[in-house]
Amino acid sequence: MPYKDPAARLAHSRAYNAKNRERIRAKQREMRYDLMHEYGLSVDRYREMMEAQEGCCLICLKKSDVLCVDHDHTTGKIRGLLCKRCNAGLGQFLDDVASLARAIEYLAERKRDERVQGST
Repeated sequence: MPYKDPAARLAHSRAYNAKNRERIRAKQREMRYDLMHEYGLSVDRYREMMEAQEGCCLICLKKSDVLCVDHDHTTGKIRGLLCKRCNAGLGQFLDDVASLARAIEYLAERKRDERVQGST
C-alpha cells in the first residue's frame, strides 16, 4: 500500500510487524541459514555488500530492499548482489557469456530495425 504520509506508512509498518512477528522472525532465520549454508556468507557480510552497492542491483541499477546473491555455479564464488529479475535472467543463459553477447546483439539489431522502419 503506497502512503504519501510517512507517519501513516510507519504506523502501518509497525502494525504489520506486530501482527506478523513470528512469521518475520522465521523468515529472518531462514535467510541467515540460506546465506551461510548456500553461499558461506554471514548476514553482516551480506549487509556490507548491500551497503557497498547502495542497495542497487549491479545490472539494472534499481534499488531493492532484498537482493539475490549472484554466484558462479562452477566455482561457487560470489560475484555480487542482483535483483530477482536480473539474477533469473543470467541463470537462463547458464552464465554463457557468448550467448548473452548474442542476445544483446539480437536486441540491438531489432532496435535498429525498428528505428529504420519507423523513419520511412
